Amino acid sequence: MANCPTGGSGLLINADKLPKVCANQDTLTHLLTIFFTVLGALAFLMLVIAGFRYVISDGEPQKTAEIRRQMIYIAAGLILAAMADVIVTFVINKAS
Repeated sequence: MANCPTGGSGLLINADKLPKVCANQDTLTHLLTIFFTVLGALAFLMLVIAGFRYVISDGEPQKTAEIRRQMIYIAAGLILAAMADVIVTFVINKAS
């Protein structure tokens, strides 16, 4: 590799010039816990709002069907976020 941009060392990326990050497993775990907690809180809030909309929909079949579908998607997202939290926590704990 004679035309290497790093000065002929044979590497395309010079590791000395990369930024250094001062983070460890606890920092990553803490950030992911905050992320999944906020995600779960938003999903729960959306579920409460959809439930309120369902109550005030006056029994119109089209509105209730749409809101019921939204509630199912929100509940599935909430379950998915909880499962993602469990999986990520398990992987981080096994990696240590």
